[in-house]
Amino acid sequence: MALSYSAYSQYNKCPYVYKRRYLDKMFKPMGGPAYFGTAIQKLFEFFINEGIDSKEVDPLVWIKENIPRAFKTCAAKGIDKSVNVQKYIDDEKTLLSAYNFYFILKGLDLLKKTSSEIKKSILLNDHIAVTGVMDFIKKTEDNKEIIVADAKGTQYSFFDENKTIETDQLLFYAMFCYKHFNVLPRTCFMLYNATLSNVQDHFTNLNFTQRIIWVDYTLDDISNLQKNIINVYNDIEKRKFDAKVNRYCNFCDFKLECPLNKEEL
Repeated sequence: MALSYSAYSQYNKCPYVYKRRYLDKMFKPMGGPAYFGTAIQKLFEFFINEGIDSKEVDPLVWIKENIPRAFKTCAAKGIDKSVNVQKYIDDEKTLLSAYNFYFILKGLDLLKKTSSEIKKSILLNDHIAVTGVMDFIKKTEDNKEIIVADAKGTQYSFFDENKTIETDQLLFYAMFCYKHFNVLPRTCFMLYNATLSNVQDHFTNLNFTQRIIWVDYTLDDISNLQKNIINVYNDIEKRKFDAKVNRYCNFCDFKLECPLNKEEL
């Protein structure tokens, strides 16, 4: 078994939901916001992997021409039946959001094809593996300098209920880079990409720096994360899948079947 960040994070939030999703395979198709964000990222995956040079093509024209391809590619992977794919493609806010995200990536110099996408597993010890796919990564040819970035669909997902920044996913990717390349990333970025519903508010109220959160990690941070992952792995092996109250309970796909009393939720 190889733990992805999503699986590790889900177990920490609620072991019962982890079991239903990852062992019982009860996944819910992507809804509109998740689909939108995934498609925007797919658009720039095309841009990077196909080696598009913004000096030779008009980025706005290229984005407009390729939005249908990105959104249809993501739709083919499975989305909720209520999602209107063509509406997303035709909405001018989609182009606005994508063009904005282009400038964020360009400003961080993350639009160059400097690294192939990482989709490999790494071993933490003799029997525990983790797997990861990073949204954006830039590295030098000698692997001496690495920058990784993860995209979020809303600024509010950066924070927990205590208004502390949620950057566990970046730490997971930093660990992955350290184990894979033997180099600790120079810095890690969390990027805010506006969703269709909040794109206007995004442009009205946020400046460039508010769309980016960057974090630097130490080897102690990596070591502590590895210990936590091993603990989670061991708990899964012992089949510890008790439900746990957390701030996502009211939005949980398994709320109606949750073994916890409704009063607790």
